[in-house]
Amino acid sequence: MTATEYLGQAYRLDQRINSKLQQVESLRSLTRKVTASYDGETVFHTRNVTSLEDTIFRLMEAEEELNRQIDELVVLKMDISRMINRVRNESLRLILEKRYLCFLDSEMKYFCRSWLMQLGMGGADFKATRAALLNHLQGYAAFRTADRMAAHRSRYAGLRKLRKESEESNHEEN
Repeated sequence: MTATEYLGQAYRLDQRINSKLQQVESLRSLTRKVTASYDGETVFHTRNVTSLEDTIFRLMEAEEELNRQIDELVVLKMDISRMINRVRNESLRLILEKRYLCFLDSEMKYFCRSWLMQLGMGGADFKATRAALLNHLQGYAAFRTADRMAAHRSRYAGLRKLRKESEESNHEEN
């Protein structure tokens, strides 16, 4: 097993846990479903109790499996964390933690770009290299989140508008 495959186990287990949570919620909703007759007619039939019992039994099994998977994920994350803490470079350690412990792919491009800059790969000479290394990653290279990018765009759009208005008022005065 490669290092990437080993580190990716936590993500896959987290996805399985999320899937199991959806299954548990679906089973819970089945146990809450009750049909009632509001038209005043007396209904003479036997409710299917075994179906409800089966659903409750499946719910209990799913919750037990979910608890086992959560325990497994905690142990795996602790092991991965110990391995990541062996990395001496603090920036690289942060990138690895975000990717393999927090599962934050959306910020990966930003952190990797920052790390490449710290390695001295800034400037036009390394532009093509940075692009080759970062293009497959999700997110934004210059911003951690889409909200920060939008705030930046908004702020500079306002500044451009003020500058344009200032230039127009100076032009009208002349």
